[in-house]
Amino acid sequence: MFIHGTKDADVPFDKSVDMAQRLAQHGVPHQRVPVPDAGHGLDDGDPVLVQAARQKTLAFIQQYLGVS
Repeated sequence: MFIHGTKDADVPFDKSVDMAQRLAQHGVPHQRVPVPDAGHGLDDGDPVLVQAARQKTLAFIQQYLGVS
């Protein structure tokens, strides 16, 4: 699961794009959720989009790790 701000200055956004492509090549379940205009930590991202990303993360964890 990748949640990544498109303006992350600590970890370049293209790194999560590259990793997602590699995981797909190997058939590894994953999800990439970009948060437009957010930096590292998502603090400056649109609160609605950040909350949606968090909900997607929870759903991913529940689906693949069986945690509720």
